[in-house]
Amino acid sequence: MSEQEARELTSRLAAEQRAARTELAGVYRSDWWDRAIAAEIANTWQLAREWSGEDPEAVRAEARMRDELRARYGVDVDVDAANTDPAAVRVARRARHRWGSRSRRRRGSPRAISSGSPAS
Repeated sequence: MSEQEARELTSRLAAEQRAARTELAGVYRSDWWDRAIAAEIANTWQLAREWSGEDPEAVRAEARMRDELRARYGVDVDVDAANTDPAAVRVARRARHRWGSRSRRRRGSPRAISSGSPAS
């Protein structure tokens, strides 16, 4: 490999790393998690995994994703790698949404609770 080719390769790698960091930055924002679809989460997880050997920021993003996946969807990527499948995340998200809706209905609205009326 020539010196010129090495410089071009280094430059290309640096550009790819910047692009990866930009994409991984979303995992630190709640609004990203609220809007992200399962395939996007899976792709971002894969990106973090791919760069984790090269970039400490990817290691941090992977750890954050691991925590968010566990907290939001009950998906433990350390236990079952199949849970990183977009369909598994989608199912977990739907279940979490349904469970959360039922829980809110049982508790009632804040107004109903504060007024002492029974929850609907």
